[in-house]
Amino acid sequence: MRVPEDEHPNTIDKLFEALDAAISPELPINVSIWDMTVRFGGSDDDRAATESIEMYKPNLVPATRSSIEGLERVRLDGCEGKCVICLEDFAAVNQLVTRLPCSHYYHGDCIVQSLEITHLCPLCRYPMPTLEEPQPT
Repeated sequence: MRVPEDEHPNTIDKLFEALDAAISPELPINVSIWDMTVRFGGSDDDRAATESIEMYKPNLVPATRSSIEGLERVRLDGCEGKCVICLEDFAAVNQLVTRLPCSHYYHGDCIVQSLEITHLCPLCRYPMPTLEEPQPT
C-alpha cells in the first residue's frame, strides 16, 4: 500500500475507529498482519541490493575442534541457574555441565552445537580460538 512510515500511527488509528464502528458482538473480527518484501528480479538495482545484502551477512566462524574438546566439564553443587541456550534448568544436583573460559555454564550438547557455528560465548561474546595451534614437532 506504500503508506509512508510517519503515517502508520494515523492509519492504524483510522483502522481501529472503523473497526469500533462496525463491531458486532455476534461476528468475530479476525485480523492477520503480514510483513512482506516483494522483489522483482532482473534489474540492476535488484542485483546491486542483493550484492549489498550478501556483503553484510554475518560471517560466523566456528571454534576449533580442539578448543571445544578441551572445555572443562564440572559438577554443579546445587541448582545454579539454567542453560541460556536451551533455557532448561540445571536441575540435577551434581549434574555435569560444560564451563567456558569466561566461567559461563552450559549443557555440554548445547554449547558444542553453538561453538560449531560461532566461536563466541552466547552470553558475553568471549572469543574461543578459531585457528588450530600447530603441534610441536
